[in-house]
Amino acid sequence: MPPKCPYCKSDLPQNSAFCINCGRDIRQHKQPANPVHEERVFRQPQEIIKSKNNLFTYVNILFLALATLCIAAFILFSIRNKINSPADKDAVNQQIIGNLYRNTKYKFRIKFPEHWVIKNGDGPNILVKATHDASTILLWVKDTGAKIGDIDDLYTIDEWRTSMKERYKSLIIVESKPVLIDNRKSYYAKYSVTYTALDNKVNMIGYIFALTSNNIMYTIMAGTSPDKFKDEESLFTSSVKTFVVEDY
Repeated sequence: MPPKCPYCKSDLPQNSAFCINCGRDIRQHKQPANPVHEERVFRQPQEIIKSKNNLFTYVNILFLALATLCIAAFILFSIRNKINSPADKDAVNQQIIGNLYRNTKYKFRIKFPEHWVIKNGDGPNILVKATHDASTILLWVKDTGAKIGDIDDLYTIDEWRTSMKERYKSLIIVESKPVLIDNRKSYYAKYSVTYTALDNKVNMIGYIFALTSNNIMYTIMAGTSPDKFKDEESLFTSSVKTFVVEDY
């Protein structure tokens, strides 16, 4: 289409300096730019900016995912490393006053039954035990190296019951349920077990209680021979109820 005069709208010859109809100088009047070209020029930087923003977002998401994976791997490594380490049974961490036992490193206290003998536990993670004839109450502890919250944050009661069976192969769990100890979420199981000691088979029946606080896992086991269980049951229950985590 031929150019038009911006004043009178008459058709003009190509490259005209003056309008042949109205005579006005049209050289100073700027023709509007191609709108399609303007839109392309305008949109191109926006598309580039949007592309860069998307790339930046993807990089951030990838970095966050890698950081999360690294943290999770470190925590898992720390927990596994700690779980393989034995409990610290150093006497400097222990206070025994009558039947009260307190451990300042693992931050708990418990009252064992009156006149029971209190001593270090057997095995790498049985911290302490109290005994009387064929009856025993013991504390098993693990420092996981990472804050794990309540016990149901660590595993379900079914998973806990399975872990108990894996730890003690001949263990038979009669019943299990969630309970509260020291107003904390805990797991309870009643068990029976048979093991060999000095070529003699020994049968025991009793309770298991498990709970966690910060980075520590606690397991309280109380057991005796089947013929004495009814007599000792109330002692077991009373002793477990005195367990307190001193995390202040």
